[in-house]
Amino acid sequence: MRLPRLTTVLRFVRVPFSITWGVMFLLVVCFWVRSYFFVDSGHIRILSTEYISVHAGAGRMCVWFEHQRIANLFSWNSRPLTELVSPTDEDRIPWFNLAFWPTFARLYLAHGLLAITSGLLAIAPWCPLRFSFRSLLIAVTITTLLIGIVAWVDKTF
Repeated sequence: MRLPRLTTVLRFVRVPFSITWGVMFLLVVCFWVRSYFFVDSGHIRILSTEYISVHAGAGRMCVWFEHQRIANLFSWNSRPLTELVSPTDEDRIPWFNLAFWPTFARLYLAHGLLAITSGLLAIAPWCPLRFSFRSLLIAVTITTLLIGIVAWVDKTF
């Protein structure tokens, strides 16, 4: 029995892969815009002694994985954002930070970083395996502009 070539398999997988990551991109952007008006927090229990908690507001997200018993399986809270965080504030959550403690791990993450990652994963299957130097320069320029726009939005609002 002959197996299909990898390129044939990838041709059929790239459409659902792109759609999945494209939907993720749209959801992250909506959640990012919402975080400037509302503070969302919640948790979900994975095992009887493990849970994941998320807190999002002011364009940043804090995710922590904790080893502790928790009674309820799921909770979600949302409230309007009352205290605006200045972009130049020293206490502002960083773009990316990962820290470990004995009972939990905390991950600070900017929504823009997730949006860029999911957007690049959505278009990655459509990039050719062989490309010219001009195509590489265009792709690097577009990526740099997107990162610059995200950084400008982050510093301005």
